[in-house]
Amino acid sequence: MKSRALSESLTRCKSKQHKKIYKQLKEFFPNYRIYNEIPYKKILGVNCNSKLRADIFVKEPKLIIEVMGEQHFKPVAFGGDDEEAERRYRIQRRNDEQKRKLIRESEYVSLLEIPFDVSVGGQTAWLSILIAITEDQGVYKLEKGDENIPFFLVKVGSDEGSSSGEGGL
Repeated sequence: MKSRALSESLTRCKSKQHKKIYKQLKEFFPNYRIYNEIPYKKILGVNCNSKLRADIFVKEPKLIIEVMGEQHFKPVAFGGDDEEAERRYRIQRRNDEQKRKLIRESEYVSLLEIPFDVSVGGQTAWLSILIAITEDQGVYKLEKGDENIPFFLVKVGSDEGSSSGEGGL
């Protein structure tokens, strides 16, 4: 029954990276309650845009993970025209900012944004991320590192794009 539930949940993953991260978390932390594609409204208990969904939600330590595809950073025409790509990009940016704002106001849930070009790796890396985020609730993003340090965990300030410089995991 458990594998059927995992299989059904994986079909809701929107990208290969989303699916990989979800499977890793389920494998590395089998005792955690990890959900896929959960409405923000249900997690936070607030009245907000009912279409806003968390890619992944880890119930304890109350962490929302957003897998940020290329369309979060620039207009991407998925077989459509450039005008439609631009329109979808504006909507995506607005939704992303609304999610950050909801998290900042929640005071008990953290948000981790993982860009399409960053790979987390193994269980030790995930454990380091979870510990760091548990100690200081807020909005975080992973930034691409180099061959020695694959990524940096950065806490994002209240103004979009500003960061506190925390990181170096």
